[in-house]
Amino acid sequence: MRAFPPNSVKQAAAATDNRDGRAGRGSPARARGGQQIDEALLRPAGFIGLLGIAMIHFVDLFKTWKERPLIGVAFLALIIACLLAAGELARNPRRGWQAAGILAALALLGYIVSRTWGLPTSRDDIGNWAEPLGLAALFVEGLVVAMSVWATAALRGRAGAGVPQT
Repeated sequence: MRAFPPNSVKQAAAATDNRDGRAGRGSPARARGGQQIDEALLRPAGFIGLLGIAMIHFVDLFKTWKERPLIGVAFLALIIACLLAAGELARNPRRGWQAAGILAALALLGYIVSRTWGLPTSRDDIGNWAEPLGLAALFVEGLVVAMSVWATAALRGRAGAGVPQT
């Protein structure tokens, strides 16, 4: 078996990236292959994810409002908050990503609580893990949480490196 010498070009590029404030090896802002990914490329997906969360809950809003008004109010609050967070994501990425992550995580938590212990006005959904809209919501909310964590870390890395924020 032949041993290859380390790639000195890649090592030099990584050392230069670390010195001049760019994301280093292992940083969330760095993709495989050493290419830096800009958080701004992820913003449209986060925007659409927030709109997806709002839409999924809007589809179920009217039925839920009639059957369980307290949960309907929570759905309406989540819809409005997701729309506001999507707008904030376009204006101020750092706060927008933080709001997106918190909202999606709270929605995930609400789904989990409603399926395990039940909510104060409803115990009907306990054990109902396979509801199609619920699964769609879990998927989108999970993606938004993951994107939010990554983007927030990337923005924090840029701020710590002295790179101006967008």
